[in-house]
Amino acid sequence: MKRLWISGAVVLLILVTVIFLRPNQSESPPPELKVGVLKHESSLPIYVADELGLFAHAGISVQLVEVPPGDHMPALISKRVDILSPTSFPVLFGVMGKNPGLLYAVFPGAEVANGPTVYGFIVSKDSRASGLNDLRGKVLMSINPYTKMNIQTILSSAGIPKEEWPEIKVAARETALKAISDGQADAAIMDQPALAVAVASGDYRLLEANPRAKYIGTPYWSGSGAVLTQNWRDKKASFAKLMYAIDEAIKEINRDPNAAHKILAKRLGLDQGIANQMGGYYFPTSIETVDLAGIEATVGALVNAGLLDQPIGLKGFFPPSTYGTP
Repeated sequence: MKRLWISGAVVLLILVTVIFLRPNQSESPPPELKVGVLKHESSLPIYVADELGLFAHAGISVQLVEVPPGDHMPALISKRVDILSPTSFPVLFGVMGKNPGLLYAVFPGAEVANGPTVYGFIVSKDSRASGLNDLRGKVLMSINPYTKMNIQTILSSAGIPKEEWPEIKVAARETALKAISDGQADAAIMDQPALAVAVASGDYRLLEANPRAKYIGTPYWSGSGAVLTQNWRDKKASFAKLMYAIDEAIKEINRDPNAAHKILAKRLGLDQGIANQMGGYYFPTSIETVDLAGIEATVGALVNAGLLDQPIGLKGFFPPSTYGTP
């Protein structure tokens, strides 16, 4: 009898141990999203959220996947990433125009006239050019094919006849700068942080700041990130947490832009001294209202410049309940 009592006690002890030590099935690991990021100023809110632990605070695990410009949209379409950092609107509009309903836009960003410089034309420090009109018939460097489209839109909106446009050549940022130094080009368009690095070198100066906002309209909504509509629906709860974290990052950027850009400089491997010279895009939080009329103006400018075949409808442009949508 005593042996039976001992055996029963052992069995009970084992059962209690198993119950208390086994993993709690209700405590599932936080959901994970893969965020495709460009090594660019437009990824600032994402880098800040990651650096400050805001994703974890929101209860979501996020993996940042760096993708080059040419692979940005293909990475999303092929589902190698769940969501993208901002890219230029011509790229996004092109996909949306051919595939209505495929994508939602997220993380929209804008240039503001007389605001922080995020985009600009630069010339050599000895150039006599004083404005965009002085580049008529000259040679202008673009840093990628998408930026070439931006330049064409700017020239068209500035009222410069097409026959007087500068010759636009496409090259990497370093090659574009060298072309100016060697006298093979008169100007180049640069984005951040490359713009700040070039001006800080003392070999170049800023010719026109935020030309899209200046010539097309301010705020000039220049781009956004994207997410597949079906993926958004399938992972709605996870994306809600992601958006909350990004909103908190935007608040931190607005509170201390210099600190935020030091994070960006760190992530991009830049000298910290460059951080204070870097301007940033205007990013609304997902609970703010974005006036679609401003984005329609961007669409119209692209159509007028011949860079879009026809206007695209903006119904369902943003995910439901974000950026002022019902």
